Amino acid sequence: ILLAIMVARMLVGVVTSLMMFDAIDDYSSLMNGTYVYKLMNNGMYSGFSNISSLLFIGYIVFVILDIVAVSKAGYKVTGLILFAIFLTPGYYIWRAHVLGRKKMVPIIFTVLYSLLTLINIGIMVTEVFSLTAELMQTMYY
Repeated sequence: ILLAIMVARMLVGVVTSLMMFDAIDDYSSLMNGTYVYKLMNNGMYSGFSNISSLLFIGYIVFVILDIVAVSKAGYKVTGLILFAIFLTPGYYIWRAHVLGRKKMVPIIFTVLYSLLTLINIGIMVTEVFSLTAELMQTMYY
């Protein structure tokens, strides 16, 4: 469940970010903040934003439950806590390491999740550059 929530959080984050960039039409909408009203009136954005919040809460709950279960089994959980907070993609590998399990599936998941994260970053950088170029052109007219 935790792994599915991690992937779902990433996908919902990409969708909400793309919707936000879509709402920013021009320089004046960015400076006046009218894009915020567009987002607030967009039911899909509100829905995805609520889903994102619920997924974040679900992630926290399931991480805590997982760490408690690992702790009750007698393993050290300091690394799991740090990975859950600071390095989310590596959590599954570290969990497998702590529990002494095979690491092939966690490594594959982590690589795919990291690729998804890089794709997300690439989309955001592309959108920011596109928005910047568009805004620079409108400032000259």
